[in-house]
Amino acid sequence: MVIKILYDEEKAFEGYLTGWGFSCLVDGRVLFDTGGSATGLLKNLKRAGVNISGIETVVISHDHWDHIGGLWPLLNKAPKARVYVCHNSGGAFKKKVLKNGSDIVEVKDFARIAPGIFTSGEFCTRYKDKPLAEQALVIKTSRGIVLIAGCAHPGIVKLINRAKLKFPAESLLMAMGGFHLKDSSKQVIKGTVKRLKELGLKQVAPLHCSGVDAQSEFQKAYGNNFIKVAVGQEISL
Repeated sequence: MVIKILYDEEKAFEGYLTGWGFSCLVDGRVLFDTGGSATGLLKNLKRAGVNISGIETVVISHDHWDHIGGLWPLLNKAPKARVYVCHNSGGAFKKKVLKNGSDIVEVKDFARIAPGIFTSGEFCTRYKDKPLAEQALVIKTSRGIVLIAGCAHPGIVKLINRAKLKFPAESLLMAMGGFHLKDSSKQVIKGTVKRLKELGLKQVAPLHCSGVDAQSEFQKAYGNNFIKVAVGQEISL
């Protein structure tokens, strides 16, 4: 199984566009988030050689602009794609997905999306004094469990714990994506790193809203198991 990084602030190769947000493609069929710009996402999909019509599923971690920016033009090019959104996502956002004519799945609980690929289920939290619903991707591989977070507003430790709860016999291979630590104190960052190490998480690939301080702390703690990722890169699981 391969993860293609399609949207982030840094690029690994020329010809890709960058911006604030996140998107990745899992197994060539499941698109997780759509970045902050439709132009950027579509350009990067083309540059990566992705057949958009082959995308069967789009999973939206949460309905913030930097994760849904490329959704609407993408669905126009992949009209048969099923869209997984949190049950408690904004009503206007869900109505727009339905108005687009897409098949929508409202996520409440942990569930299978595709072979070896699952939604973590919905986490309800608050961000800037407003309610927020978020989900993550959980991937079961022969080497262990991989979790991909959009922003991890509920906390990356909570997301990892959910994956561990659902697959208690499996090792935790990697956490990737936004860890939402860019505005966190050094104490919070170090506590998060410590807790993930205690849980047995083998590798980390923080990007997007993780922040440079958190990336630095994770790199110190994980060494060669810190995975630096950028747009255009592929990670084989």
